[in-house]
Amino acid sequence: MDKPDATTTDIMEFLQDHMVTKEEFRGEINRLDSKINQLDGKINQTKLDILDAMDEKLGSLKGDLIVMMRNEDKKVTMLIEILKQKNVLDKNDVDALSVLQPFPQSIRSA
Repeated sequence: MDKPDATTTDIMEFLQDHMVTKEEFRGEINRLDSKINQLDGKINQTKLDILDAMDEKLGSLKGDLIVMMRNEDKKVTMLIEILKQKNVLDKNDVDALSVLQPFPQSIRSA
């Protein structure tokens, strides 16, 4: 079954019902630009929030690592002191080992 040919009147009626004017098109473009700008703002805010959270977590991690290192440093200091008291290490050895620690301390002379 063949479709009848469209007349000029049919085409004009279709265009009147479905065509978009420049003003309507520009209005739609402006609306889309506004939405894109809003999304850009939300993306930037999310980036800042993520960076702030990462900074906070890294600061917390750094603090935790320092506490752990200080605890290990105390153990090494105590071990040096015990070995010194048992005359396993002499004063030069104690001084050399004390300087190598992450948190150098002076060892009490006995």
